[in-house]
Amino acid sequence: MSIDVDLYTPMLNAIEYFYPRLTAGGYLMLHDYNHADFRGVKQAVADYEAKHGKLAKVPVPDQGGTIVITKVG
Repeated sequence: MSIDVDLYTPMLNAIEYFYPRLTAGGYLMLHDYNHADFRGVKQAVADYEAKHGKLAKVPVPDQGGTIVITKVG
């Protein structure tokens, strides 16, 4: 699933809703994670990790700074 909402609150809400529902090996693509204009995306991921533990993140070398979060185990 690809999530491209650009802002902190919708990104945090999307991660909180979709990540727990992933099966093992499933993934979320989060657009704008490393984009300088949309810092709320990275903050949403950091806040989710602070509450629930580290996520397996893989950067994608694209213009939007996408990352892929994979559900392990």
